Amino acid sequence: MRHRFWHAPLWRLAAVVCLAVGMAALPLSAPTPVAAATIRYGADNRAIPLLLVHGFTDTCYSAWNVSGANSQDVTLPQPNSDAWTYLTNSGFSNIREVGYYNTESRCDENLVTDSGLTQCNSFGGSTGDYGTKNDRLDRLSCLLSWYIYANYTQYGEPVNVLAHSMGGLLIRFALGATAAHAAYLPPVLWVNNVVTVATPHGGLGGPYHQAAANNGVSGVQFDMMNPANTSYSFMSTIGGYQRPQGWGGTRWALITASDASNAVGDGGPAVSFWASVDGDGVVPTDSQLAMLADWKVEYGARTPSLVAGNVADLSTQYEHETGLGCYAWIVVCFNGPYFLNDSSGNGTQAWTCSMCAGAPGGSPVAMSRSLLTIATELQQKPVPDLPTSGFVFRSNANGYYVSAELGYTGASYAMLRARAGSIGAWESWTRVQLPTGHYVIRNNANGYYVSAELGYAGANYGELRARTPNNGIGPTPSEIFDFVGNADGTYSLRSVANGLFVSAELAYTGSSYAEMRARASGIGGWEEFNYTTTGSGGCVNYGAGNITGPDSCAGTFSSHSIWFSGGGLGLLGREIWTYANGSVPDSTARWQLSGLSGLYITEIDAFIPRYHSNATHVHYTLCGTGNACNTDYVNQSPYYDQWAVVGYLCTTDGAATVTVADDGGDTYPRQIAADAVRGVRTTMRCTL
Repeated sequence: MRHRFWHAPLWRLAAVVCLAVGMAALPLSAPTPVAAATIRYGADNRAIPLLLVHGFTDTCYSAWNVSGANSQDVTLPQPNSDAWTYLTNSGFSNIREVGYYNTESRCDENLVTDSGLTQCNSFGGSTGDYGTKNDRLDRLSCLLSWYIYANYTQYGEPVNVLAHSMGGLLIRFALGATAAHAAYLPPVLWVNNVVTVATPHGGLGGPYHQAAANNGVSGVQFDMMNPANTSYSFMSTIGGYQRPQGWGGTRWALITASDASNAVGDGGPAVSFWASVDGDGVVPTDSQLAMLADWKVEYGARTPSLVAGNVADLSTQYEHETGLGCYAWIVVCFNGPYFLNDSSGNGTQAWTCSMCAGAPGGSPVAMSRSLLTIATELQQKPVPDLPTSGFVFRSNANGYYVSAELGYTGASYAMLRARAGSIGAWESWTRVQLPTGHYVIRNNANGYYVSAELGYAGANYGELRARTPNNGIGPTPSEIFDFVGNADGTYSLRSVANGLFVSAELAYTGSSYAEMRARASGIGGWEEFNYTTTGSGGCVNYGAGNITGPDSCAGTFSSHSIWFSGGGLGLLGREIWTYANGSVPDSTARWQLSGLSGLYITEIDAFIPRYHSNATHVHYTLCGTGNACNTDYVNQSPYYDQWAVVGYLCTTDGAATVTVADDGGDTYPRQIAADAVRGVRTTMRCTL
């Protein structure tokens, strides 16, 4: 069973559900998952993992598996079902309930008891508070991030998330902090659809916070959700994460409700009566809607309900959760229906909006009730396929194509050997780019992925075999490789699992001749391969003098000192990168441009690849012939396979040089990318 992730529960006696989430940044290593992921093509959202994240002081069982009655054992008035059963009957076949409290025992994953998730202990707080309501939200969100990354994203499997109450804050912070390359967070997350239900995106403050506190609600998580609590920056930080995006894009839907303070309707907006602020009995409606989202739905009635347009449907003024109690001074108790239990097939009315930052406006429209709406919204964004491309796998040393020996049996089945003079079915390959920028390699004849057999010994250690099915990627990275570009246009293959390069063993004989093994610490002739059908490597033609980059055929790019290959990333797959070196220059890269305008100012753009580009002060020097050089600093971190403006220059003969150095002020482990650079003529004249 893989690591599972948690969600924050809501308090039962009082009335406010909390959020959670944490700050982030990249640790040295990821936890080791205990099950394999699945690489899918043309996938249905109902087949990919659906992570259920509960709220403050809740449990996996009570949040997703309880239906039928309120806190006084009165049968709920609407047709109802527990959310897990409803979603399962709706075709969701891969549901995972994630928890984060020590007392939970029915979760598929409990983040705080998972020994593999240790990256996030750098956040403040006492270890004695881990797994309690005093556990920090930023730490828990960090754990959630690593759970998703370690079990799914790094192996090419997307997830959907359904989050209740505080759980919505956790996934919001997890995605936002990861996208911002925050400390202790993983490099990327692949989350396709997120649906939050009754999440306090704007926090839990004012009369709702006071009402909960008056009823004995307390703890660090409760305090961190209060925007007015200046001891914590959680809510102010999360406010900057508006509709945060994972790899390939993330669609956000917010499901909310308002119980008008002067309309009893279903008989139970206790907090709304006391506070005269619309909400679902626990979270204010405005807070539930306080994030930019792709789509929002608001059920119920607004205050004052007597004003035209302020009533959608009094029978669907959803309460926060089954089982909430009553206030000592309130006679009317919560009475449902509840967001996560209303399985009625009847229609209702609600307010909706798309790509909006606040509450939906206009008139109510026809809408399904809550569980059907939730199930529908979890499928809105289609599951994207991972990028794939066919490639030629040919040894540069002997000129032979690499075959998967599908005629071999046992431990040698589908062994890779560079031994074919032409391309047939066994020599046909596809490489699949993972969200991390690494690759897996599929043999087109048997459909299996290549693995480096690190459990083999002696002369067969690291042997490559096309033997892993699409649902068996991981839990170790033996199927994951980097494509490393070489200066002569060839490439080398490096196993991520052991960090060694793949060799064609040309000294072996017989049926093992040119066996492929991940065993070399450096690159020599046996470790070089090429993409061509002629047996020679190739340089890159960028197409014009005003654009160039690594491995340029025109020789207009050069680098000094230590640079690493991006493994096939970048504009034309030739990115290189290095670590930031503080204020002392060491590694540099240099572009030579030509054909630029001699009359108009030239804008210099740099292509920033998606990975190895998180330095925030990258030092560029721009020099045009006949003009002084100027220096600019660029924050590469926000860019994701995008052109970024570096600066401007003038030149008298159309020639210019651009240099990037590692001395912009960032330090290890921040990374600086060097890829293509281009010059673009502006409409402004140079004053020469």
